[in-house]
Amino acid sequence: MSIHFADRIKRAPVSFLSELFSVSNNPSIISFAGGLPSSALIDTAGIAQATRQVMEDDARSALQYTTTDGYLPLREFIADRYRTRLGLHATAEEIQIVNGSQQCLDQFAKIFLNAGDHVGMERPGYLGAIEAFSLYEPVIDTVPLEDDGLDLGAFEQFVKKPNAKFFYGIPNS
Repeated sequence: MSIHFADRIKRAPVSFLSELFSVSNNPSIISFAGGLPSSALIDTAGIAQATRQVMEDDARSALQYTTTDGYLPLREFIADRYRTRLGLHATAEEIQIVNGSQQCLDQFAKIFLNAGDHVGMERPGYLGAIEAFSLYEPVIDTVPLEDDGLDLGAFEQFVKKPNAKFFYGIPNS
């Protein structure tokens, strides 16, 4: 039997993130490339408490397959937080739970990109976004960063393109 993969898989670049994460497994290396926080900063006690609470309150539902939008009580909590903290009208139906940025970027690209669409990205850009978008075969137009942010002239040229689909940048402050 011969397996025939989709043509786009043949054109997909090698995973940048796999290479970065393989290096980050070495405890003698501090990598700033992959967006990995210090494991010392992970709130393991808070995560354990939240897990215990969910297991006590609604374990069967939490462990069962559900809608692809994610666990409803969590989506309700997030919507309420948007309303109370930010004053934004939000409902649980408008919240989508994802497992990290890669899943979110892939879903976004899947929904919006066609082969040949133009995506603007800051340069240097997030390798994970390049990887997620590349599978959908866009043209990636880069906009250089200056000391105070995007090169606005290059950004203006990008947004004026008739085939510009969206711009992806990292909001650093």
